Amino acid sequence: MAKCPNTSFNIQLDEQERLTFASFEEKSDLSGENIVTQLQRRKGEDWETIETIELHRAPDGTYNQLPESKRVR
Repeated sequence: MAKCPNTSFNIQLDEQERLTFASFEEKSDLSGENIVTQLQRRKGEDWETIETIELHRAPDGTYNQLPESKRVR
């Protein structure tokens, strides 16, 4: 089951591409946060993810890029 984001925003770049931003609570540390930004391209009726960057914000305010194996999906 997919986890629902705390917040989510979309910016339509043109008819075929959009940029999405979502923020999720960290599973193991509820005071932390995972931030996901994706570039998506229209493929027929669906959206295909082209690029993703995922960051973790620790309770102390520091940010780290998440390795691919720990991505939130």
